Amino acid sequence: MEIEGKPSTNVTPKEPLDLGTMRTILAADRTLMAWIRTSFTLLGFGFTIYAILKALQDAGKTLPRENTPQNLGLFLSVMGIFSILLGTIDYWMTLRELRQIQTFRYFRPALVMALYQISQSVTLWLFPNRQRSDSTWRTREFRHDRCSASERF
Repeated sequence: MEIEGKPSTNVTPKEPLDLGTMRTILAADRTLMAWIRTSFTLLGFGFTIYAILKALQDAGKTLPRENTPQNLGLFLSVMGIFSILLGTIDYWMTLRELRQIQTFRYFRPALVMALYQISQSVTLWLFPNRQRSDSTWRTREFRHDRCSASERF
């Protein structure tokens, strides 16, 4: 209906959003981000524990087994990959259930980040030696041996 030449302001409203569903989607996003943080922590601990135990072993300390640094580092790294994989599967199942209640886009930033982390983690775990050649490692060790303690830090 127009009043004195003004256009009508009657706009058909969009379908109201279910706030409970939106809160659940945001909670699922936060849960996936917690899985991502846990995964990064496990991966980081895996590399750190390996480096510390290997340094202790190289310094002459005895460990329960000769391959303890490698086994513990690999275990924590695999647990990091496994945790992000489980978190992503749980997130996807939650989104599928919520999609039956309300339509929304599947393309969510948390999901993209999780999928990227899974692909990078698996790639680095399967192909760890492709980033540096043996000659690079030898050069770094040689430089490390030649410099004084004050130059290292």
